Amino acid sequence: MISPSLIEKIRQRDLPAMAELDAMGISPSPNETAKQFADRLEGLNLNFAKMEDALHSVGEYTVEGVAVKASARIPEEIFAEPLERTSRLFGFRCEWVPGFFFPASPLSFFGGYAFYFFPEFFAMFLARSEFRKRQKWLFIGRDELVSHEMCHIARAALESHAYEELFAYQTATTAFRRFTGGIFREQLDSFLFLGATFLLLFWQMTRAFAFPLLPAWPGWAILVIDVAFLMVRHCRTYQRFTTARDKLTRLYGDEATARAVLFHASDDEIPLLAKTKDLPGLLDRWAENQLRWQIVRHRFPWSPQACPQ
Repeated sequence: MISPSLIEKIRQRDLPAMAELDAMGISPSPNETAKQFADRLEGLNLNFAKMEDALHSVGEYTVEGVAVKASARIPEEIFAEPLERTSRLFGFRCEWVPGFFFPASPLSFFGGYAFYFFPEFFAMFLARSEFRKRQKWLFIGRDELVSHEMCHIARAALESHAYEELFAYQTATTAFRRFTGGIFREQLDSFLFLGATFLLLFWQMTRAFAFPLLPAWPGWAILVIDVAFLMVRHCRTYQRFTTARDKLTRLYGDEATARAVLFHASDDEIPLLAKTKDLPGLLDRWAENQLRWQIVRHRFPWSPQACPQ
C-alpha cells in the first residue's frame, strides 16, 4: 500500500515523491493532474484494503468474478528474479503487486496473467498452480511470465495497444521471442489467425471429401493475407520502436536509460520519437505540458545540447 504521507506529497506535485512511485511502476496517465493521480492512489489503497480484509476474514477475495485464496498467495522469493529483470530492462520494480496461484484447466494454455483495471486502480498477478513448484510449464518460463505481466501493470495508465506486447516481450530470454512476441496485439488478432487456419482446414477437407473440383487457392489466400497483414503491421511497429530506442540511446549514451524512458511513451508518442529531428526539444515540450514527462525528466534528465540524428 502507498503511504498517506507519500500520497500527500503527490498531491503537492513533489517530483522526488513521484519519481519514487515511478520507480515502483506507478505513473500518471496522459494528461492526468497531480490531484487526480493522488486520488487514484487512494483508490488503490482502498481496493487493496478490501482485498486484505477479505483474505484475513474469510480466506478468499473475489473481484470482477475472479476469486483468489489467501493460501494461494505467491511468496516473495518467486518475484525476486522478475523484479531484477524489469529493473534492469525498464527501470521499475512492481513490488507492490500481490500475486496468487490459481488452478487452471488442464486444457488451458494460459500460464498466468496480470489482472488490473483502470482508471479505478487495482492490480494483481495470477499464475497457474503448476508454477508453485516448477520454474517451467510447457514452453512458458515462470520468471519470464511474471516479468512480462509486470510490464503490463506498469504501463496500465497508458492504455496502450500497439506497443504493449512488444514492450512486455522484451523480457523474453531469446531474440526470436523478443522480436516476434508483439505480432498478436490483442485477442482479436489471435482469433482471426486461428479462424483463417481452421477455415483453410475446412476448405481442404471439403475439397477432399465433397467437392474435389473446388480450387485450393481461396483457403490459402485468406490465411496468407491474414499473416501478411500481421507481419507488415508488426515490422512497421518494431521499426518505430527500435528507431525511437536508438535515438534515445544516442541522447543518453546508455541503452538501459533509453529503454526506461521509452517505456513511458504512449502509442501516439513513440512514432513521434522515431521521426523527430529534435529529440531534446520534443521531450522538453512534453515535459512542459505533461506531469508524466516531468517525472521522466526528473528521473532521467536529458542534455539540451544533445541532438542525435
